[in-house]
Amino acid sequence: IQQYYIKCMNVNSTVNSSHNLMLRFDNRSRTLDGTEFIYILDPEVSDVDPKKSIFSGGNTLTITGARLNIIMRPQIVFTVDNQESTKICEIIDAGKMICPSPSLNFTQTRGKRADEAGGLVDVGFLMDGVTELLTWSIDNEETFQYVQDPEYDQFDGGVSKYDGSPSLLILKSKLIPFKKMKVNKDPVTTHQ
Repeated sequence: IQQYYIKCMNVNSTVNSSHNLMLRFDNRSRTLDGTEFIYILDPEVSDVDPKKSIFSGGNTLTITGARLNIIMRPQIVFTVDNQESTKICEIIDAGKMICPSPSLNFTQTRGKRADEAGGLVDVGFLMDGVTELLTWSIDNEETFQYVQDPEYDQFDGGVSKYDGSPSLLILKSKLIPFKKMKVNKDPVTTHQ
């Protein structure tokens, strides 16, 4: 409760419905005329893309679904060996949000050996009071994999100078786990 406003947590509902708002305080009640509270269906998540991240994290994941914009503070949850790591997501619109992948350090996941190729993690979502999305990848039989960070060779002399003309910048790497990559927000082509 603040001087000019109060924050209230609504109870859950299983049906779409609308209600008048009434506040009760100091043994009094007050109906807020002309103000209606509308319950709508919970958000849905249909896909996470890509379904891969490097151990250091920081990859941008695109989450698609429905009614994502009704959530106040959406979070993505990665679970490995019963340990959770969460990141706050950014809502783009009702059908799309983006989430960063967290950095993870693990040796075994879901009973499988996490070798040089990486390991599998469970992905879910914390969406205010919605609990059904917490085990999203398990419920939808989706796999999300963490892979080793790429290892890049150094430039000759440690620096590659750019003179402003169109040129080809070649980064040599032992591991490039993604087909789509960006350098300074510009798409680049990778070759395996």
